[in-house]
Amino acid sequence: MKKTHLATLTRDEIRESAPHSLVVLPIAAIEQHGPHLPISTDTMIVTQVADTIARRLAPELKILVAPTLPYGISHHHKPHPGVMTVGTANMLGILEDLVGSLVGSGFRRIAILNGHGGNVDVMNIIAREMNYRHDVTITALDVWEFYEDPEGIVVGHAGKAETAVMMHLTPELVSATLPGPAEMVTKSRIDGVRVFQAGKRLGLGPGYGDDPSKATAALGEEIFEHLCERCSDFIRKVCALDDR
Repeated sequence: MKKTHLATLTRDEIRESAPHSLVVLPIAAIEQHGPHLPISTDTMIVTQVADTIARRLAPELKILVAPTLPYGISHHHKPHPGVMTVGTANMLGILEDLVGSLVGSGFRRIAILNGHGGNVDVMNIIAREMNYRHDVTITALDVWEFYEDPEGIVVGHAGKAETAVMMHLTPELVSATLPGPAEMVTKSRIDGVRVFQAGKRLGLGPGYGDDPSKATAALGEEIFEHLCERCSDFIRKVCALDDR
């Protein structure tokens, strides 16, 4: 069976494989997810998506998955307990070092796969910067980029969609009692432009959005399959851009 986890390879195997492979670097967060989900929710979901992508694409493409970076920018979730955040400047430095290390190992195709909204701005900066510095094809993709609720509901943090996926992946870690609907206290938008309003951030509200009580394991399986299929298709297209 073809190895898909970077951590299981020897240095010589990496030296041989890197120039011809795309490496996926999953990044996420450890932060509160309401009263019903574990603080590792983002990390668990993005790790499972990355592993599934690699398995599905292994027969046709050379894909390797790096160990997940479990910490991210989560300061907006304070003062809720369980928030283990990295500062913005530090996160930039960490991603710069990790992506630089992959480049130094010989990889020329890199995909940062993100499972946490707070990392989006930083990961895009790093992708652009590393492309400028090195002869690499690099992208930064959020796993939820391609998902829209069929009912037109704005997908909330620890809401119906995330709760459903966790019920599918790790039902034993989801609280038996799911909270009802809540308005997510978060950034505002005026004419489509983000406005970070005083007193409006996740840590100052209930810590979740939309309606987790509507989540089911069956819905979670459907959403997870959609995420994996769309992300796999995206990675396939990225590989086709630079098939050396």
